Amino acid sequence: MADKKPAPLLGRLAVQLKMITPEQLAEAVDETPGANSTQLGQALVERGAISPGQLAKLEKVQKDVIAKHRAKQGGGAPAAAKPAPAA
Repeated sequence: MADKKPAPLLGRLAVQLKMITPEQLAEAVDETPGANSTQLGQALVERGAISPGQLAKLEKVQKDVIAKHRAKQGGGAPAAAKPAPAA
C-alpha cells in the first residue's frame, strides 16, 4: 500500500469525533477505492461502524467545516446564493 491516498474529510471528521478508529477508516477507504465522502459514509453505515444518525451529523459537521474554510479564504457563499437587496 505504497500510494496511500488521504481519506475524505467525512472520514477524518469521524475519526476526530471518535466515532470510528483510524483502522476502521483505513479499511473503509481500502474497500471503496475512489470513493467520495457520500460513498464513504454509506460504506461506514453498511459496515456497522456508524449509524445513519451519526452519518447525518457528520455530513452537517462537514458542511460547516467547508463553509468556515471558504469564509476564511474569502470565498464565502456564491453570489447566486445571496439574497437580493429589498427594493
